[in-house]
Amino acid sequence: VARSLAALLCRKRAQLQMHSLPQVLLDDSIAADAQLHVLAVHVRNLRLAKSLAVWRAKLRVKYGRPGRSVACDTDEARRDEGVAVGAVCFFLADAEMEPFIRLRLVAGGCRCVVGRAAVGISQLPLHSPGTALTSATAQTAQCVGRVDVSVSVHAVEKGELRRYLALAAAHLQRAAALVSSVALAEGVVVEDDAGCMEGRRLQPAP
Repeated sequence: VARSLAALLCRKRAQLQMHSLPQVLLDDSIAADAQLHVLAVHVRNLRLAKSLAVWRAKLRVKYGRPGRSVACDTDEARRDEGVAVGAVCFFLADAEMEPFIRLRLVAGGCRCVVGRAAVGISQLPLHSPGTALTSATAQTAQCVGRVDVSVSVHAVEKGELRRYLALAAAHLQRAAALVSSVALAEGVVVEDDAGCMEGRRLQPAP
């Protein structure tokens, strides 16, 4: 029995490692109480150099080394709004993956990479302000912007993660889940035993 259980756990671990986070979340054969290790990459406050002629842009966050990585794209925004303020990219943590975060600044319209940065996860403190993005085209390392980056790892059950991502209106991409900043409006929140807010009944997440 012990050998059978160990073999089953090994198969489950291998099954999780072969999947991306969205695949795991949508795979009904993986139990809701399955323990997942999730890597969260927080990107905030992108500042672009005045010399950079880019008016719309987004950040592409890559986890892993070139040729074996997964990516998450933030929402595109105009320069005067800032980009990826409050965005969080969630990846399925993988012990076999190189512990590197690579950032790509992607210009709107042409969708070309105009800036890049790479940093080891172990080198990142809880919050790393001002990570420099260097030019992807210039022969010299010219700074084209800076972005605040932080990384955290969470052990969470699959069902709990699904509920959180649903409440946060996350967007499932090919290999990651993106939670963007949300617009806030002033108002009155009313809570009672019926679970109502502003007169609209809230249905529990499945």
